[in-house]
Amino acid sequence: MMNKQLLNELLTAVNEQIATENPKKEKTVYETLLARGLDEKKAKEKIAKVIYQESINIMTTQEPFSRDRYVHNLLALLDDVEAEIEF
Repeated sequence: MMNKQLLNELLTAVNEQIATENPKKEKTVYETLLARGLDEKKAKEKIAKVIYQESINIMTTQEPFSRDRYVHNLLALLDDVEAEIEF
């Protein structure tokens, strides 16, 4: 379970990435999640979880950040917008 402070930091990153469209797919995924009925908070929390998972992967595997892997995981959110995420 993610603590509230970490979630807030990740949501700050999500907001920045959506605003700057970096990566572009993040804004596309966000807008698609909204179009599929998620509210803004839930859509951003789902994206924050992807950032969190990528961060954990980097720390545990010692592999560098992979934009392709990150975008792939963002796009995977669209496969199951009904899945609940625990923070």
